[in-house]
Amino acid sequence: MTIYTAMQLHLARHMYKRGKHKGTAPLDGSRRGRNHERVRETAVGNMAVRFHNTDVITVQPDDSFVVSCDGWFRSPTTRICMNDAFGAFFRDAGLRVSVYKGVKFSKNQPIVSVNGKEYRYYDGISFSSSGELLSQLKPFEAKRIDRDETKELHDGVKASGFKDVFKLLHVAASSDDEMWQPNGARAARQLRDILTNPDRSHNWPGVIRKYAFAYTFEWRTRSDSYVKFTAQQTWTAIMKAAKEDLYETVIAK
Repeated sequence: MTIYTAMQLHLARHMYKRGKHKGTAPLDGSRRGRNHERVRETAVGNMAVRFHNTDVITVQPDDSFVVSCDGWFRSPTTRICMNDAFGAFFRDAGLRVSVYKGVKFSKNQPIVSVNGKEYRYYDGISFSSSGELLSQLKPFEAKRIDRDETKELHDGVKASGFKDVFKLLHVAASSDDEMWQPNGARAARQLRDILTNPDRSHNWPGVIRKYAFAYTFEWRTRSDSYVKFTAQQTWTAIMKAAKEDLYETVIAK
């Protein structure tokens, strides 16, 4: 059975006969109260899955289809509706389609997968009945770090002496220590200046205090308490924070 025919049969079987949504059908025929997710026939004869006020999936008579969230891809409920529809109507026609947010090239971005092949999602992306991309192929983005700035940071941390004394400072660190707090919005730049400048070594214990401890609920004692991370975990957290603004988004190749 084709996708288009399956949606037509669903519409005929579960159609609302009266009320505001007369002529459409709930996406889940067993849950008629969920009328914000509906199957309908458009004015030009296409079949569509409508979520609130948007046709998020439109299927033409030849089973080619368009996916468009009208800017609502970030909404989990929108994606759930779409994936439910893909499962209900597309799977039996031999198409495995899903939409989700995933990490590609170190960057979280919108994805539509068709028969195991991933594409960068955008509103209006369209496919043939066999799952071939019909609209423009848009490349994924990639998150890349500035290698020169990163090398300068690593060299500076070593030259300042911070790397040499880090483990000793971590052993001595206590949750009672005064914690370093960034001044203003440029926290990463301030942190790099502290870590690479021996004249600011008086700030190093406060930096370690900030990244070595987390206040959390302890199930064993049923109380809130501080947890101290390992030296490696703390070092990783500090370096991550120091590099926060050294990343840029580029087109993946």
